[in-house]
Amino acid sequence: NAIATESWIIIDEKHVVGTGSGKVLFKYTDNNTGKERTGKIIIAGEEYTITQAARQNITIAIAVSNHGGRVDGGGIYNIGTEIELAAIADEGYEFVSWSLSGGGQSSESVLKVVAMENGTYTANFKPLIPTLQIDSANLRGVLLKWRHLSWAVDYHIWRGITSATNAATRIASLSNDGQCQYLDVTGVENQKYWYWIEAV
Repeated sequence: NAIATESWIIIDEKHVVGTGSGKVLFKYTDNNTGKERTGKIIIAGEEYTITQAARQNITIAIAVSNHGGRVDGGGIYNIGTEIELAAIADEGYEFVSWSLSGGGQSSESVLKVVAMENGTYTANFKPLIPTLQIDSANLRGVLLKWRHLSWAVDYHIWRGITSATNAATRIASLSNDGQCQYLDVTGVENQKYWYWIEAV
């Protein structure tokens, strides 16, 4: 017969077997007291001490590197707990990666981690590049349309005769008023142009 002196020690009465020598199976509940605790199991007058370490709490901190979104899922967890961190981009931004305090990155916006040690997870976002569409074109001008971003104040239109952006020339600055713009630009017959739009 086995007796536990503490309620957090649970003896499996079905598995107390043996005469003279034998075995006792027992389990214990999580120790959320914040400190080590001790109890005893008494078998045939003999006392056996059971020591249980405190359940360790792990702090998972989350942050945004600059701006462009929000994060969810941080907090204090029991060690070994599987948690889910989420990075949600604001309008006009997109998620890039999580940076981990211990090094490394993840490109998954929803990240599943096991709380084994304290750490900080930082979400990185970047502005979306507005899509530029040449709606119509002729020798005298082009009609440009683009996706407007809520955070942008102005747009710069660049043009080049090659695909290299560093060789482009800024030909216009347009306000973020939701209007399509017709650029009256003189072209050269049979000349191919590249256009870029920059949100600022």
